[in-house]
Amino acid sequence: MSRKLKLALTVVLLAFAFAFVTACGGGSSNEPNDPTPTPAPTPATSAEATPQPVATPPPRDLGGIEILIANWWNDDCTETFNYANAGIMDRMVWENRRELEQKHNFRIRNVRVGNWNTARDLFPDLLATGSREYQVMMLEPSWFLALNADGAFAPMSMEHFERFPEVNWQRGHIDLSMRGGSPHGFSTETFTSGGIAFNMRLFEEAGLPGDYLFQLQANNTWTWDNFLRVARQVQQFDAEGNITIWPILGFHADMFELALSSNNADLAGIDPTTGFFVNNTTSTEVFEVLELMVQVREEMLASLEDDFGTDEWNYFIEAFNAGHGAMRPGLSHIIGDISVSDPWGWVAFPRGPSAPWTDGYMGGFNGGNFVAIPHVFSPDEVDDIMFALGLWNSPLPDGDEDDWMIGEFARFHDPRSVTETMAQWTRNPDWLRTRVYRILPGNIQMGETFAWRVWRGPPEGGLWGAAVIVEEAQQVWNENIARANALIGGR
Repeated sequence: MSRKLKLALTVVLLAFAFAFVTACGGGSSNEPNDPTPTPAPTPATSAEATPQPVATPPPRDLGGIEILIANWWNDDCTETFNYANAGIMDRMVWENRRELEQKHNFRIRNVRVGNWNTARDLFPDLLATGSREYQVMMLEPSWFLALNADGAFAPMSMEHFERFPEVNWQRGHIDLSMRGGSPHGFSTETFTSGGIAFNMRLFEEAGLPGDYLFQLQANNTWTWDNFLRVARQVQQFDAEGNITIWPILGFHADMFELALSSNNADLAGIDPTTGFFVNNTTSTEVFEVLELMVQVREEMLASLEDDFGTDEWNYFIEAFNAGHGAMRPGLSHIIGDISVSDPWGWVAFPRGPSAPWTDGYMGGFNGGNFVAIPHVFSPDEVDDIMFALGLWNSPLPDGDEDDWMIGEFARFHDPRSVTETMAQWTRNPDWLRTRVYRILPGNIQMGETFAWRVWRGPPEGGLWGAAVIVEEAQQVWNENIARANALIGGR
């Protein structure tokens, strides 16, 4: 319930109570009236003692600046917002932002400069030539680290972030952007690493409750061991022994990433003393993830393209929607792909053996894109831009902590997917961890060195073991880490 609504109800209740007391106490009575007390004289007050009204400072005027935010995915502003087709929360955010633009005399517009490849090639050229076309750039993490090492972005004061403490500033991004003692970028994005969509009808056909995964998640027993047990139980075969219902359908790299997060694992880390990247691929947590993935494929609990007679990497989207798979792990964006006709739910990825909690489910987030201001803008211009961005990213002034759910329910079949699964990341921010390897500059080759090797074994047949995969990945990952450290060495 919003604060405005709560306040309105409070006023109504107080007014009703006052009227009730007045009605009950204002009529005649058989009891004698108490004598009316003589009011005490009011002491004279001097003019100096009269409280003076405190003047409210006028809102900061940003002088009509237009802030163009360059990105590679959307083009919009408050003037082009499609109010008629928007959801309730989107409308509330739009109304608040339009009011802020008018109150503080500024305008923000998102500008799509092209696709991902176009933006990757365009941003360095704009920065090198001193272009002032875009006041803000949204940068994929590896682009930002490389460009920031070359001094491409304007320094920011920590006061910019302290001025709006309610904004979801990602502290890890601010720390990674430091050069010369000042941050040069930030992020307000939070992407949970995802979860598992599950087909309730197929669970019931396997003799399990349709909401079984919700039950396991709620009682804190949704673990890797139970994940494997459930996968074996929901698997179905035909008379010839062919798999007709696959326990798991999905992109193998996504499942590998989810398992990393659920086990508090990362392929790279940051040395707290030096601030440089370190290679974490030989850690126990990573080895456990690889062992899980190898076991899943050895038992044929998850499919390959070959199993469906296709060479399309995304075959699993249609296959899951057609009811050929019981569980579909994936990053959060897969929710938009799900159009299965059966009832379905959404739970976190199960907890791994090295997760630091026994009462929750870890979710990494992909690091989020960096937001940065080109170096050509002066400190005063940076201050104006950051003030506007702080306003823009602040939560609704009269919002409730559960307001975000309003727009989420339409995305899921079962409301527990929102109230019990998605809500975990809003209630427990410590369960979200940045994956450091996601922000390494350059081609990190996660798929080639880890995720894909689990599913594609040696030419002579069989599967690679976890120990072999880790050993053979070391040269590539040492090169990844060395390249990243060379780029950030000057910060």
